[in-house]
Amino acid sequence: MNKKGFSLIEVVVAVIILSIVGTALLKVSTVNKHLIELSNELQEEIILFSIPIIHHDKKYNQTKKSLYQYIESSYDIKDDDIRQILNKIDVEYKQKNIFSEMKEGNVTHSILEEEILLSINKKTQRFINYEFQ
Repeated sequence: MNKKGFSLIEVVVAVIILSIVGTALLKVSTVNKHLIELSNELQEEIILFSIPIIHHDKKYNQTKKSLYQYIESSYDIKDDDIRQILNKIDVEYKQKNIFSEMKEGNVTHSILEEEILLSINKKTQRFINYEFQ
């Protein structure tokens, strides 16, 4: 018998293989998209939290300020949209000194560490998620 095409079984096997590969690729694509979104959110948070850290001062200890208040004296922001966004993001700034001692043989070293705790309230967090998406 002279064969000029594929049999039905060969076509069905090829379709099954293609569907399995397609499903796997779709799942990988979805996971990658989710990881990219998480990475972008983390990057935005790092940028937002870097503002008070860069402009920190002991006089800000135990204060709650907007991000705009941290940078208004250093930068002239002319864009009202950016100014409004920065004014809506409140950051609570707590700074504490941690004293510790480290012993090396007979010598004791006193160490002073500064810890800066920053937090964004939940209302602001919802605003950030909405505004930057």
